Amino acid sequence: MEGLAGLPRPVAAVLGGGGVLGAAHVGVGHALERRGFVPDLIVGTSVGALTGAIAAAHPESAAEWLDDVWVHLRRREVFPLGYLSSRASLFSDRGLPRLIARAELPSRIEELAVPFTAVAMDLASGAEVRLDHGDLESALLASSAIPGALPPVVRDERTLVDGGLIAYVPIRAAQAAGAASVLVLSTGPASWPLPPVTPRQRAGAIASRAAVLQVHHQVECDLHAVAQYLPTVVLPTGVDKWPAPLGLRALAAADLQRDRRGRALPRRPVRRRPRPVPSQPRRRDLACPCPDRNQPMSTIAFLNIAMHGRVNPTLPIVAELVRRGHRVSYHTSPAFAAEVERAGATVRLYAGGDQPLPDPPTPVALLAGLARTAVQVLPAALDELRGLKPDLIVHDSACLWGAIAARELGVPAASSFTTFAFNRYVPSPTAVSTSLLQSAARSPGIVAGYLQARRELRRRYDTKGLPLVDLGNLRQPLNLVYTSRRFQPGANELTPAYRFVGPSIGARPPDPSFPLGSLRNPVLYVSLGTVFKADPQLLHRFATALAPLGGTVVVATGQTDPAALAPLPRNVLLCSSVPQPEVLARASLFVTHGGMNSVNEAMYAGVPLLVVPQGADQPLVASRIVELGAGLSIRTEEVTETAVRTLAQRLLDESRFADAAAVLRTAQREAGGYERAADELEQYLQTGSQTQLRPG
Repeated sequence: MEGLAGLPRPVAAVLGGGGVLGAAHVGVGHALERRGFVPDLIVGTSVGALTGAIAAAHPESAAEWLDDVWVHLRRREVFPLGYLSSRASLFSDRGLPRLIARAELPSRIEELAVPFTAVAMDLASGAEVRLDHGDLESALLASSAIPGALPPVVRDERTLVDGGLIAYVPIRAAQAAGAASVLVLSTGPASWPLPPVTPRQRAGAIASRAAVLQVHHQVECDLHAVAQYLPTVVLPTGVDKWPAPLGLRALAAADLQRDRRGRALPRRPVRRRPRPVPSQPRRRDLACPCPDRNQPMSTIAFLNIAMHGRVNPTLPIVAELVRRGHRVSYHTSPAFAAEVERAGATVRLYAGGDQPLPDPPTPVALLAGLARTAVQVLPAALDELRGLKPDLIVHDSACLWGAIAARELGVPAASSFTTFAFNRYVPSPTAVSTSLLQSAARSPGIVAGYLQARRELRRRYDTKGLPLVDLGNLRQPLNLVYTSRRFQPGANELTPAYRFVGPSIGARPPDPSFPLGSLRNPVLYVSLGTVFKADPQLLHRFATALAPLGGTVVVATGQTDPAALAPLPRNVLLCSSVPQPEVLARASLFVTHGGMNSVNEAMYAGVPLLVVPQGADQPLVASRIVELGAGLSIRTEEVTETAVRTLAQRLLDESRFADAAAVLRTAQREAGGYERAADELEQYLQTGSQTQLRPG
């Protein structure tokens, strides 16, 4: 098709809701199929989820299957009459499983021929829920569960209803799934201009017009936000009546809608080109094209430590809070200002510029650095916060100045744990211990500096109740932990104040410079961290050891000069920076230093790991991966080509590693991610306690 062949891959087909107007998808599907166009992934909501699942199951003959489903569609398959099955709905959902069976769909989403995501809404929190794995039937039932008409679906301890309520055209879900471009098939008011019309003074007409305006605004906001980063093509389907007719006789009109849609597809679709990402985007530009529509719901202030591992997991949460209408400020160092701005928050820079901490630090050096930084940044930060009047402060678990600021202002606070939550299985690095005492004995000058800074803080501010020593474990009534409960050692011994929200992985602009489409299977990925300089000899050993096993060996060099690794086999690809989630989605094996963020992303992708711990908490992370059966570990001094190749071959050949990684993948995804974290913060704002949607 003209205009579509040049779209960057992977291309996502996005199918919106619309009830019986979903028949419009069939005609467009015929036109796309005639032109040989097959998407790389499919995202659907409500009726679009059902249509999308059928297309994902039968990608080479999707239009034929959809035609058969719509031609033989009967009212009883959607709204079966009879006694009420419960007080939750007017109709039973027993007809939809028969419709799903007639379409010969597999039992699990992972078994579809094309990657697929169904979108539903969490009835408790109102959050968008993306169902991209697990039972297919329950995902489709949840995505199409019209509130009041069809019963909600309980899945993963969430009560889910029709996704069209939160994402009538689920384009954001396509971006989050890794699409490089988007093809939208909408049956609603995004498909045609919306003229100003005053409805008749009748209840039905007024309600219908209000629904049109609400959905139109939602769709335009989402299209605007995504089209800034991804090429977005909106295919008009020719629908000229919206909302969908509510009468049961409307189902008989499906053929007419279907035939009309086939003729409605133009030769040249309207194309929304992505805007260049501005160096300093306005907060509202990223959230909604209509900045005056709603005032922010709450004011939330983030205070963090200037370290990638601490900042990165919070950025998708910030973006989600901004999307929901909250006003978010973020206190950080200049090195992170651009990333925070892209997330949509207002940047507040710490006094004195960048505030680096020793990395990896000794326990005493870390304590001294935290206390010294608090003394330096608190005066200006408190002045700004008093003017801001936040409703909530979110600070890192080691951000002493964030905890003090919350006490000074009398504001509720939540803590952000980018490590494990600390307990007897995972000791805090700053807790009183033999290693801390030994470190203190070797560094009397650093200890004196720490004690002086603590005295200064105690003189100026309210520090009662804060730990004297264990500053790396600053807990609050709500503590967000960015991994799954399954991965956390001793999770059952922790209080409900700890909420295991899983890895916080948000949508990122695609990197056109990385040749993702040319990677050959099996993809073997090596990254020992990209923030600091890795040993080039160590990277070289891994690359040469893995080259005989893989189609493409991807090595992230970070600050290491790629020339220092030469010569290398031809199937080794060196990159200073790698789009890690996208590469992990293709990888069969990941060699990592064991950083918590990298391991969380690998578990989210279900990739077996070979961990080479370098320091800090990495040995503990490595041992946990080995304990759960999802990988193996090797010490740096043991790294030889023979040893690495032997371990890698085991990880590739022995299915038990992939099986264990798949279990962790499910746990990571079901934890909820940045959307769950935003839910928890909103609930905390409302009630002063953690949400009880489901166990952490």
